[in-house]
Amino acid sequence: MVAEKFVPIEPDSDVDRFILQASEQPIVTSSHGMRFRIVRDLENDAPVNYDPERVQENIRRITGLWQGLDVGTFKKEILEEREQDSNGRPR
Repeated sequence: MVAEKFVPIEPDSDVDRFILQASEQPIVTSSHGMRFRIVRDLENDAPVNYDPERVQENIRRITGLWQGLDVGTFKKEILEEREQDSNGRPR
């Protein structure tokens, strides 16, 4: 596999305004007789409000939350609830 090349784009430039359209839907363009598809890379998008300290605090807060849980009983209860007839649940 060929390594990707990262090309930064100047904010508020013509290219920036063009490329932002790809956040809504893929863009197809052509240059020198070649077609290019530009799509947003959602897999590598960083969350807008990502706060690493808050994430670490939440991990510390929930650590050990299920400590002492009887896994066998928990699984049995889940299976029993799946057998119940619920509104809107496909059969």
